[in-house]
Amino acid sequence: MPSIARRVSTSAGAGALEDLRRDAASGLSQLARHPGVGLLVATTLALGIGATTSIFSVVRGTLLRPLPFHEPAELVMVTARSGNDPAVRFLSAPDAVGLADQASAVAEVAVFGETTLGPMTDVDRPTHVKVDWVSWNALDLLGVPVARGRGFTADDAVDPDPAGGDAGPEAAVISHALWTRAFAADPDMVGRTIRVWGQAMVVVGILAEDFRLHLPPELNVGADVEVLAAFRSDLRDWDPAANWFRVVARLEGPGALERARAEADAYAGRLAAERTDFARAGTRFRLDPLAEAVAAPVRGPVLVLFAAVTLVLLIACGNAANLLLARGAARAGEMGVRAALGAGSGRLSRQLLVESGVLAGLGAVGGVALAWSGSRVLHRIRPADLHRLEGVGLDLPVLAFAVGCATLAALVAGLLPALQAARQGATAAILRRRDGGGLVRRAREALVVGQVALSVVLLGGTGLLVRTFAELQAVPLGFDPDRILTVTATQEIRPSEERRAYEAAVVAAARSVPGVEAAGIVFPVPMNGVYERSAEYATAPSSGDADAWRRAYFRTVSAGYFHAMGLEMVRGRGFTDSDDADGAPVVVVDTRLADGAFGGDDPVGRTLHLRGLGADTIPARVVGVVEWTPQWDHRDRQPTFYVPRAAYRSHEVSLVARVRGDPAGVAPALARAVQGVDARFPADLVPMRRYVGDRLARARFLMTVMQVFAAVALALTAVGLYGVLSYAVRQRRRELGVRRALGAAAGSLTGRVVGGGVRLAALGVIVGTAGAVALGYALERQLFGVAPTDPVALGGTAVVVLGVAGAASLLPALRAARVDPAVALRDE
Repeated sequence: MPSIARRVSTSAGAGALEDLRRDAASGLSQLARHPGVGLLVATTLALGIGATTSIFSVVRGTLLRPLPFHEPAELVMVTARSGNDPAVRFLSAPDAVGLADQASAVAEVAVFGETTLGPMTDVDRPTHVKVDWVSWNALDLLGVPVARGRGFTADDAVDPDPAGGDAGPEAAVISHALWTRAFAADPDMVGRTIRVWGQAMVVVGILAEDFRLHLPPELNVGADVEVLAAFRSDLRDWDPAANWFRVVARLEGPGALERARAEADAYAGRLAAERTDFARAGTRFRLDPLAEAVAAPVRGPVLVLFAAVTLVLLIACGNAANLLLARGAARAGEMGVRAALGAGSGRLSRQLLVESGVLAGLGAVGGVALAWSGSRVLHRIRPADLHRLEGVGLDLPVLAFAVGCATLAALVAGLLPALQAARQGATAAILRRRDGGGLVRRAREALVVGQVALSVVLLGGTGLLVRTFAELQAVPLGFDPDRILTVTATQEIRPSEERRAYEAAVVAAARSVPGVEAAGIVFPVPMNGVYERSAEYATAPSSGDADAWRRAYFRTVSAGYFHAMGLEMVRGRGFTDSDDADGAPVVVVDTRLADGAFGGDDPVGRTLHLRGLGADTIPARVVGVVEWTPQWDHRDRQPTFYVPRAAYRSHEVSLVARVRGDPAGVAPALARAVQGVDARFPADLVPMRRYVGDRLARARFLMTVMQVFAAVALALTAVGLYGVLSYAVRQRRRELGVRRALGAAAGSLTGRVVGGGVRLAALGVIVGTAGAVALGYALERQLFGVAPTDPVALGGTAVVVLGVAGAASLLPALRAARVDPAVALRDE
């Protein structure tokens, strides 16, 4: 008996496979006989599957793919907070090491400095490189792959001459990109000495080609860092008040994160009892999973894109279902004959589902090709700071997702035609009119309404992003970026007098260039995308009140900077050369800081206490108020204060020059003049317009991709509405012919058809507007100067959709108006 059962089961399985093969062959046969509809369905599904798959590759690359570190789930970012100030603060080196000693859940900590743009010299062509100093264990803690040479060892952190003499070169690991760009992939690079920031460094290793140092943006450690150098000292010996170290820790043990957080709180409490700076600032530690912190800035935009492209896939499936319903109605006679010959409703349904699966499979093939092209386009147009998009591509999980999309499309697109076939009896199917009946007509109209609604959701969200981009572009900068050139001319670390002499020579050289109207020195350059400098200020600081201090950007500038930027002095004066000679501290504040700190009072002559520029708090006299300008990006609303170059000993040198005429004509001469001051060091010219444009890159990227999806969705919806109305006109030829014979005007018939299409679209607009508002609230963090219910975006969406619906209805309407009564009645 068991063997008989097995033979029966095997026979049944073989029969099922044979039926599937026959159904698939029937689907291909139908495609060969009627290629127009079949190819249109496959193309529609290819658009939906391709778009969805390409964006899923972004989701996988940015949110789902593990960080390129060893056991990334064990890694956390350690930062600090002060009082009620949400601003991110960093740790001192002794506090970071102490955390590892005091918290049993913390296995090890690594510290990083801020990535800087330093000069690399003693090479054939001096250049600026992104360099960062790290603790010797940083690469091992993260599990960073070194392709050539080695990583750091404990010996690299030992200063061979603690007395302060020449200790020789530091150990450095360089990126594969720098190795190929600056050294032509020299196979003997390991062991070679380079000089960065004036410090000799021996290259001990070269990173793997595809490695990027993906750390949270709050840490300001560049993913594209080119030189990593090991701190050559014991971290415990650093000043405990020097809170500028970026810390990453590796946890161990069950429940490690919660235990580590509790132990970090206890450790902060002990430090507050021992040190007045901790107690005064109300400092506490914060531990965040590294992967979550890395993904946080992009999670919102990426998920919005994925939601948008899912709507495109649903619209494509609706369109395919509409086309298959129309073809199913035309095949009513065929289905009736099959039913009369004994095919049950399940057999007929399965055949149509398999046929739709064949079309979805063809769509999947085309979709994968589109996804491959789309991922390459996304990579080319991505913002420069979205580094995790570099690895986006079509790996096995992404291809599996494409197969899943094709399966979903086959089910969604084939379900209604299958149900249509299942409800047709043999005799009824043969005798049924070829319009498929009222139920089919209502189903097709419902699909169109759904497509319109989904398009409204997508177009509404796109409208909000377009309005946001326009608002960002309209933010008053206070300067004209098209007339300003910047030159990064950083040298090695030098004594103050030498630095001042060099900067004065650079400014003089720039002013001598024909076409340059004004020039000055600043650090950091506004909207530079690399450096962020902020400190605290207070008008009446209290030793026990951490909340008396507020945070602002600061810029260290030379005399002439405000004039070079074209920033208006609202009150008082700017800096003079005498302010930059280690005299009494002075400060210039912008209008936002003046209004926030002094209210309506004139701040000129008042004292502003500055903390975070050095070891001591500086009581500075306000000498001027300058108009506000954003410093990091267009969304910024944080105030800024300016100090002379002597007040903050930055060795980074950036020149800004305002020019007349075409900046492109002045740029080469300006770069030559600056580098001519000291040809041993690089001078990199960047138009201010590029910095400003780069700060808009993320908003532009999100808006552009959403616009593409919205255009595809609107086109698919228009095609769907056109198909429904065209089919309706064909099926109503007799009715339209009778109306024409009875004297109905052509315009009346045209209006009737167009009105029907617009009514369907209007229903979709009503339903979709509610969805668009919901999407607006989901987009709220990406919006700027625009409410989620913005009437311009939503109203414009409704007008566009109804206009497209009217246009899509026009051709079928004109066809209805041209119906010949005699021909229509004779055909019936």
